[in-house]
Amino acid sequence: MREIDDILVALKKITGAKNDKELSEILKFSYSSLDRWKAEDKIPAKRIMEFSEKLGVGVDTIMRGSFNQIGINNRQNFGLINENNANIDSNDKIQEFLILFKKYGNEQLIDSFIEKLKKIENLSKG
Repeated sequence: MREIDDILVALKKITGAKNDKELSEILKFSYSSLDRWKAEDKIPAKRIMEFSEKLGVGVDTIMRGSFNQIGINNRQNFGLINENNANIDSNDKIQEFLILFKKYGNEQLIDSFIEKLKKIENLSKG
């Protein structure tokens, strides 16, 4: 399966869309854009970030379909921010990070951040 196919499967699971047309309506992009993305076998990173922000899920969830990390079973439980969400403070901070990263971040910055988190992970393992 091509990378874009995996991403589209994840987006459909997140949104509950049954097909590409429904997905384009939910995420508010043109069906012709989807045709172009399929031909290029990629969705622009900017659009992935927009979808992440709109759906309240991490980019990893969209890119890799890593749903298990947040224990979701349906569209309403995909980390969407609402009054009943116990993790609203965390989600707000993640959303703020994503917005700022989108404006000012780069791959070197994120690589550095990941490396620091891995060091913390190793230290916590003892």
